[in-house]
Amino acid sequence: HYTDTTGRELNTDADYGSFTSNNNTLQPNQYRTPDLQIILQEKNYDITTKRTINLFTFKSDYEQNFKGGRLGLGIKSSFVTTKNSFDFSNIINGQNTIDINLSNHFTLTENINAAYINYQKKLKKWDVQFGLRAEQTNTNGILTSANTPQNSNIKRSYLNFFPSLGTSYQLTQNNSLNLNYSRRINRPGYQSLNPFESKLDELSYRKGNPFLRPEYTNSFSLTHTYKYTLNTTISYSKTIDFSTQITDTIEGNKNFIQQRNAGTQQNISINISYPFAIAKWWNLYANISANRLINKVDLGAGRVSDIGINSYSIYNQHTITLPLKFTVEVSGFYNAPTVWGGTFLNRAFWGIDGGIQKRFWQDKATLKLTVSDVFKSMQWRGISNFSGLYMDASGGWESRQLKLNFTYRFGHKEIKKQRDRTTGSDDVNKRL
Repeated sequence: HYTDTTGRELNTDADYGSFTSNNNTLQPNQYRTPDLQIILQEKNYDITTKRTINLFTFKSDYEQNFKGGRLGLGIKSSFVTTKNSFDFSNIINGQNTIDINLSNHFTLTENINAAYINYQKKLKKWDVQFGLRAEQTNTNGILTSANTPQNSNIKRSYLNFFPSLGTSYQLTQNNSLNLNYSRRINRPGYQSLNPFESKLDELSYRKGNPFLRPEYTNSFSLTHTYKYTLNTTISYSKTIDFSTQITDTIEGNKNFIQQRNAGTQQNISINISYPFAIAKWWNLYANISANRLINKVDLGAGRVSDIGINSYSIYNQHTITLPLKFTVEVSGFYNAPTVWGGTFLNRAFWGIDGGIQKRFWQDKATLKLTVSDVFKSMQWRGISNFSGLYMDASGGWESRQLKLNFTYRFGHKEIKKQRDRTTGSDDVNKRL
């Protein structure tokens, strides 16, 4: 990190990370008579997966004053290697017998090189910022198995440009407008690229997709701000090659779940947020949004879906300050029915969280007790009728949790805070 008195600033970061995971799954399957009293057949499977990810990133950012504004330049490179093994065994008479036709190994290497330029300048009531980022990507995936197909070695190389433009205008002392445009990329998670096939039962299985492409989104937004608190935003986005989890059929009566590039997705929305004080001891943050979501799915051979739905969501958080440095927080949300996974129509979804905390030892220590999903209402359900397969699915997880946290802050409050460091591996870590 380097700065000087002329406004020049240089930040350089290098990061290395290594991640390892080992998972073992025992999958029993019983086939019974309709009255569930007699077991007709039993098939049990043992699945072992191992994953190792090594990543190295380097980035350097430079800023200086230029022509009455602020000019920024930067470069970044990332190198990622993932090694994955998938061992599928049939359990016969209590013994594991590996199935070489369903077991395989997959190695993926990825190199992304990027460079950007950014410029920001204030002109009276205007504040303008524009930028351009170029990214060059190289990937190579190698699948090794007993029946490796010809396309087991998957290489890709592509170059993309991502412009951005933002401008704000101060209408009056209490009113301002912001207009923004950006093009961005969303790469698939590394696990989604693994071509492993995991059998769920005799008629369904889950598989990865090494041919999965990134999503590209163009988005526009217009925001009005009143007194720096009340924000109203109207936005539009269109995503090409949007990826989602698709349940499809094979051989007429079997189905598989796979992350696929399904088609295009458009979203038109309005969002209103406002933090305000109900009383000196009671603060409320409220947010409400409404949107029109349109999914156009086309997987060929008649597997087409065109779904449009209007939806809305509500969120609010109450913070109540009590004597003796106690604070109570209660938050809740409600999501109206919407589209998930390209073809699933989901029912409404809601939840409420709560917590209480106490500050002590000159505010250096905090003890916090929280409970999530108080009413255990965060259970999902969706219906899909796609490609001749009708599904009514529901599920949930351990959403109701009780947590106790203790925090202690070391050091002196007056010591200058170290610069916020954004590592070059932040976006890579999100894909693990």
